[in-house]
Amino acid sequence: MNPQIKTVAKFTFINHIKTKSFWFMVISPILFALIGFGVTYIAFNSANNETPTVAVIGTDATRSAINDDKSDLNIHVSKITDENEATKALKDGDIDAVLTVNDQQANLTTQPKSQKVDKTELQGFLQKLTFADRAKQYGLTDQQTSSLSKQFPLNTTVINDGKKESGDTADSFNTGISTAITFIVFLVIMTYAQILATEIANEKSSRIMETLLAASSAKAQFYGKLIGVALLPLVQFALYGLGFAGIYLYFKDQSFMKDFVANIPHINPWALVYTLVFIIVGVSLYLILAAITASLVNDSSQTQQAIQPTMLLSLVPYIIGYTSIFSGSGGIMTKVFSYVPFASQTLMPGQLIAQKTEWPLALLSLAIAVIFLVFFARFGEKLYARNVLSYSDENIMKQLMRQLRRQA
Repeated sequence: MNPQIKTVAKFTFINHIKTKSFWFMVISPILFALIGFGVTYIAFNSANNETPTVAVIGTDATRSAINDDKSDLNIHVSKITDENEATKALKDGDIDAVLTVNDQQANLTTQPKSQKVDKTELQGFLQKLTFADRAKQYGLTDQQTSSLSKQFPLNTTVINDGKKESGDTADSFNTGISTAITFIVFLVIMTYAQILATEIANEKSSRIMETLLAASSAKAQFYGKLIGVALLPLVQFALYGLGFAGIYLYFKDQSFMKDFVANIPHINPWALVYTLVFIIVGVSLYLILAAITASLVNDSSQTQQAIQPTMLLSLVPYIIGYTSIFSGSGGIMTKVFSYVPFASQTLMPGQLIAQKTEWPLALLSLAIAVIFLVFFARFGEKLYARNVLSYSDENIMKQLMRQLRRQA
């Protein structure tokens, strides 16, 4: 590596890693996740700490059956049996719901302040109760009734590298890993592109850039800053990896950790290496774009304008990725953009891990991205060298489009 590039990269890396803002950025995702988990846990428990009281209006047999299963239904059965009395009690807030059951249907009446009644559980119980009553009317025995009501089992299996896995577990895991990759790539791009653009913009606006270029070349400044900033997310995720490894080693003998590990589908470790390499390539593309646009600023007030092209472009694979995940299918748009630089780093790794694409196609997508990265880096270096000492109040997007037309 060029000594000047190495010096700039080292200075950029150390200058940022010593700041409190970097370490807050490392800690904040974990902190916010813990806070979110805590808030959700408290809200869930506070919402479910009281069992709703339900007045059942129906036959004695129906009331008795519901009362016998009140623990499974998570309700208290009120002693009120008169419908008018129950309605008044509901309005006064003495009970949480009125369940009226007849031969044809059941009605559940609640009020906004009532404790929540599990309607799905209740409906399932009433359906079984009605089925049993009608079976007796038709003269069926208990064994015949049980045989008729038994659900037909359907187990799904996914064959992954010759190993059989639960289909439901594999689907859930694939959805989770694709969601994580989509979000992490978007977060890393936005965070570190902002850091790089801010640094270049501040140096230009304070006119320090002239001094820096007098001591080194524009090439050294360009590649040095890219490498220095690109090392920061590697440190961040290396720390996360060590943290998760420590958690696993500490809790590995606990039942919940054993269950968690057992339920993780088999993953080809090379697919994880591929994902990491592809994310590095993809993030590098966005850092180059951020450096190009930041070199066009006149002062630090234009930093947000400089980051806009990066932000808008990164939204494209983010939206396509989430649309593909939650629609449950990899549409033609996902397949096409999996080979397009600036988008493939978000879309292709998830498809490979989920085994929705083959290794030759995945490697082709990576090769396209790497080749594009080489040419885009040289292109970015030229634009950076040309613009880093020029100053204009013109809109950043207009300047960028004019520069691209000039190069075309």
